[in-house]
Amino acid sequence: MLDDLGPGGRTIQVRLPEQERDVIADGALLTSVLTALAADA
Repeated sequence: MLDDLGPGGRTIQVRLPEQERDVIADGALLTSVLTALAADA
């Protein structure tokens, strides 16, 4: 995912609660959204 940002991409650390919830989502769309958020951050 961060490879799409080019050579300036950084590592992102995500902390999730121990009890994760089930999520139904489009994997490709979710990747695009997270990449866009990381690029804008």
